[in-house]
Amino acid sequence: MFLIKLFIVFITLFQNSQNKTEGNLKINITNIKEKTGYIRVGLYNNPKDFPKNGKAYKNVSAKVVGNTATVSFNNIPGGNYAIALFHDENNDTECNLNYFGIPKEGIGFSNNIKPRTSAPDFQETMVVLKPKTIKTIEIKLIHY
Repeated sequence: MFLIKLFIVFITLFQNSQNKTEGNLKINITNIKEKTGYIRVGLYNNPKDFPKNGKAYKNVSAKVVGNTATVSFNNIPGGNYAIALFHDENNDTECNLNYFGIPKEGIGFSNNIKPRTSAPDFQETMVVLKPKTIKTIEIKLIHY
């Protein structure tokens, strides 16, 4: 019986210690031109993976209903993150590009970095989420 109680206390302490390092990241997306489709957001925690398709730490989508949208990543560990997103106007789950490789749909990155010739790197788009905090950022969609 003593071992069971000790085990329960250990598990409770372990869970509480994990929750103390987690925070929430809220992203307000602005400059949405078309009121169709979804905003697709990738949260990256590994510089080598940013902003590669399918390599995000977490993904979330929000249906577009106006000129702004909000998404949240809840209960994520404190640390360094970068965000890449696009407005999937036609709901095909891809960021459509023109013949020259320029996005035909709105895109955005944390710190509102506007890429010129290639995708930005992790360092310039990095957002620091401190443990036990709620951080809110704004990303303005870029339209080429």
